[in-house]
Amino acid sequence: MLGEAFGAEGSQPFHGGGFMPSPGAQDGANTGPKKSYDSQSQSVRRLTVKQLSDGIKSSGAEGIMVDGKEVSNVALVGKVSNVKEDQVTFNMTLDDGTGCIAVKMFINNDGNEDLERQQRAELVNGIYVRVFGHIHQYMNDSQINAFSIRPITDHNEVTYHLSQVIFQHLHLTKGSAGQPQQAMPAAANPTAPAPTGMPGGMAPVDTEVLNIFNTADTSSDTGLTVADIIMHSNNRFDHGTVMASINRLVDEGHLYSTIDDAHWKSCL
Repeated sequence: MLGEAFGAEGSQPFHGGGFMPSPGAQDGANTGPKKSYDSQSQSVRRLTVKQLSDGIKSSGAEGIMVDGKEVSNVALVGKVSNVKEDQVTFNMTLDDGTGCIAVKMFINNDGNEDLERQQRAELVNGIYVRVFGHIHQYMNDSQINAFSIRPITDHNEVTYHLSQVIFQHLHLTKGSAGQPQQAMPAAANPTAPAPTGMPGGMAPVDTEVLNIFNTADTSSDTGLTVADIIMHSNNRFDHGTVMASINRLVDEGHLYSTIDDAHWKSCL
């Protein structure tokens, strides 16, 4: 599948590692929303570099198209190389086995230089990272302007990312044929657990937390904290509940950290 849809070398850098989904990774996958990936281009698409490169090569007046849909913000996973930093930008190359692409992240000089410098120090050649960013084109060059680069500490994230890439590709090219079969209703299937999430698979707390981010932080560059979310929810959620929800929303590409690990902002 990877060889056909995403390049012949698509799975080689991750082959042989035997990364089986851990219980934590499976829980994260099950609690995530079943989003409609044919929505507006501002939503985050999970892609391989080859998919993105092919879309850029064939782009026209309608924008960058992948699987027949315009993309602007993307999530990529791969290995870091060619790390360089100057006073204004942090630069690197991301290699996911299907291709390489330049990634640039602008350095904020807003009073948190020491913390950001420490976070950038973790981004060294040879590690795997998850990148959220915007596709930038100038003349014949393309790169990702990143708003979040996060080191991968659990390599199940690599497998999970590729699974999401495959699902989105099938969903857009084959429609319902690419979607997992729905489970039997709980009444007809005694072994099925009672549904706990909202329609589409997102838990109610995740839906509300995401709505708060989408409406309350639109004018802020720093985003919101856990305390902000608790306040906007009228103290109906405790710190642990909000933190767990934020972690799920970050993993699903809905949120990204801003000035530090305690501030987040919506990707929309």
